[in-house]
Parts: sequence; C-alpha cells; structure tokens
Amino acid sequence: MPRPHVYDVQFGPFYDSAGVTALLGISRQALSKRAARGTVIRTRTADSRDLYPTFQFRDRALDPAVKALLRPFRPALAASGADGWAVSYWMTCPHPDLDGLTPLAWCRQGYPVAPAVRAASQAVAVWTAL
Repeated sequence: MPRPHVYDVQFGPFYDSAGVTALLGISRQALSKRAARGTVIRTRTADSRDLYPTFQFRDRALDPAVKALLRPFRPALAASGADGWAVSYWMTCPHPDLDGLTPLAWCRQGYPVAPAVRAASQAVAVWTAL
C-alpha cells in the first residue's frame, strides 16, 4: 500500500493530466503549452509523471490569485530556472513580508496582491542569480 508523501501534505492533492484537461475543458496539447509557458503549475515526479497541484484551481479555472503570483515566475519556469515543485513550495510557505501568511493565503484572504507579487519577483531574482 502506498504511503502518503510529505509533498501531499504541503501541496496535495494533485490532478494528473487527464484530470486537468477534463477540469479545464482543454486538450493535452493545450495543457502542455500552458505548462511550458508557466501559466499553470506542473510538477514532474521521479518516474516522469506530470502532476498538477489542485490548489491552483478554483471554479474549473486557474485561481486568479495563482495567475497573478505565477506572472513573475513565468520566465524562470520557461527557462528551467525554476520548477513546479519550487513554485508550489514558495506559494504554500509562510512569508515574513506577508504577515507570516503563505502567498496563496494572503491573496485568497483579500489582501492586496501587489506585496505578494513583489515577493514572487524577489524570489525569482534570487533563484535566477544562483
């Protein structure tokens, strides 16, 4: 019997590609293009399975908060300077500049998106400098 993975607690549950295409009503090719452009968070497992954290979706669409937070990460995701696991971790970890809330919680609780997007931009700058 498979055991839960630590990532399931932090980011999960996950959709597979078939689940996301059904949820969004798009083709696998369209989903792949969105992932390549960094407009949806795709995580890849050690056995090369593509999974998509469910936290990024609301009402059968990409959550507007996630969409805003992804913008600064898009160039790094497209250039392989960051991956879906790193972005998922960043979005779901408490951030000191956001009163200790996660960036995702900050946006979903109705606070201004700008400070969270600024924090995302700072994270990208650090990641791409490494």
